[in-house]
Amino acid sequence: MIQLSLQPFGWLRLVLLAVTLLSIPPIGATERLTNEPLDSLSNWDYVQDGNGAVWVAYYDTSKRLWLRRPDGSLEQVGGEDRNKAPSGLGLTAEKDRDLVAVLWRDKLPSKGLFLWDSDAGSNVVENLDDGSEPLARILAASSNNRIHALWYGERVDPDTELRYHIYYRNQAIESGELSSMVKVMPGIYPTWAVGADGKIMVASWTAGEDPPQIAARFRDVESGDFSSRSVIAENVEITPLIRAFRSGNRWFVLWHAQHEDNQAYPYSLHLAYTDDEGESWTREEIEDLRGYDIASADIASDDTGRVFIAVDAIDRSQKARDEKMSVWLIQSIDNGSSWSMSDLRANGGMEAFHARSPSVALGPTQDQVLVIWEDWQTIRPRLFGHFSNDNGKSWQLKNQQLPNQPDGNLGLRFSVSSVFATDDGYQVIAEQFADTFLEKNLIAFDFTVADLVTAEQSDLLRSSKAADDDTSSNGVTKLDGRLQALRTRVSEFWQAMEAGDFSAAYYFYDPFFRALNTEQRFTSLTGNITYSDYETLEINLMGTIAQVNGVVRGNVIPFRAPTTGELIEQDERKVPIRDTWLWIDGQWYREFYSEGMDLKYTRY
Repeated sequence: MIQLSLQPFGWLRLVLLAVTLLSIPPIGATERLTNEPLDSLSNWDYVQDGNGAVWVAYYDTSKRLWLRRPDGSLEQVGGEDRNKAPSGLGLTAEKDRDLVAVLWRDKLPSKGLFLWDSDAGSNVVENLDDGSEPLARILAASSNNRIHALWYGERVDPDTELRYHIYYRNQAIESGELSSMVKVMPGIYPTWAVGADGKIMVASWTAGEDPPQIAARFRDVESGDFSSRSVIAENVEITPLIRAFRSGNRWFVLWHAQHEDNQAYPYSLHLAYTDDEGESWTREEIEDLRGYDIASADIASDDTGRVFIAVDAIDRSQKARDEKMSVWLIQSIDNGSSWSMSDLRANGGMEAFHARSPSVALGPTQDQVLVIWEDWQTIRPRLFGHFSNDNGKSWQLKNQQLPNQPDGNLGLRFSVSSVFATDDGYQVIAEQFADTFLEKNLIAFDFTVADLVTAEQSDLLRSSKAADDDTSSNGVTKLDGRLQALRTRVSEFWQAMEAGDFSAAYYFYDPFFRALNTEQRFTSLTGNITYSDYETLEINLMGTIAQVNGVVRGNVIPFRAPTTGELIEQDERKVPIRDTWLWIDGQWYREFYSEGMDLKYTRY
């Protein structure tokens, strides 16, 4: 609710609110959130205000930091002349006041941690740092009428000689008063859980200490003081994955341990919780993921005891044969007293394709949960999901493409929780990549729960029809219209190569190769070998991938060695050809691969 008595120009805020609501696109529409493409690795985040509208902060190609308001207008955070070398990003909303705050770090002319909010003028910036020498891992949150900041800095402690520490500070929203800066503990991976009442648990791995610990401290709401350090685990090495969260009155820490002396199981995933603010901890290992290298985790929990943790990982244990990243869901409906785990792509024949960067959201009604992820089973990355009406006991949508997503290459950012519930469905904030994968735009799209059910029914119909069409002949499976189309494409490609029509051959290659290599470049580097009498020997069709084995006569055109001038000649001979063809955009394309350079442009 907007408190007109606390804010000047209340009537203007109401007008702006009306404009914002009118600007929200209808369900099913795709909204582009960036005016110009960003670098593929550009940092960004989003937050919802008290009206549910989305604000987005991002770095452009010139490393300038921008805030996009819900009406689509842009504001350069901190003003045009302030930022010299900004990095890091913290974003939060004070929903009762319809205020958004942005945190970033700058190192020129000197290191600082800067806070800007949407109520301030464009050049009104507060430096929160007080000598910590901040680095780019930054967290922001709002609760209890304060903006809270957590970061790590590299100022050496003269007593312990430890270099890296976790720091905390807050600012009162109404008065602008700053708290004192607190050096919470040694560490390089700041994480926290922030309650609406202002209660905070800060956790980290105490890098540099001997032995290193997983530890936490709790901030008292009334005094603002932090409790003494509570040790969760000792003598542990971890990856950058450590997360803190809260479910009801229970506080959790999740971390990914690394065991350099254990080749059989080099990684393990652990959870710990406390009901008494760190006086005691209950610890558990997620044994099903022992040995798995986990890249990211997204967590959704509520006050009813539901906890869902979506992770992407690859098995690095000694017995493993995995080559691709996949996704799992760890879940509890009794507030972490017991856990179960689901392989979200089990029995799907997905071993040849990456899946990564999962996000999970509860709602929009009780017992509903949606997990989404970036999946490469269609060669172009698309967004897939699982949806449940009963807290994951069963799945009404299972490993299917999300409805209403736009065409093209769609991905999710590993550090952003990319999906949230709306009144009757969900909204996704995603990255849309060009075929070069060198740049991206940010987009948003919506769908209802009914859309998810329709998507599942449509997939069942497609699966039923595909099963009716499946046949088997000479070891080739799923012999359908795609197989004949593939035979035709392979034949046409080799006809072009044998005729020396390399311009025609160029367009048979995958679009990712063509996005980075022009036709002129391709034709100028092709033609040193002439081909004849190509014959297909075997085709193995595996969904969107086909292995095509054949043989062709090849003749290297005589040439002189560039250094000696010696004439190099080779006899014509039969050459075995093993090609990979990919089903992309309703057509078969030959995957470009240079064996000598071990180079290809696809990323599945």
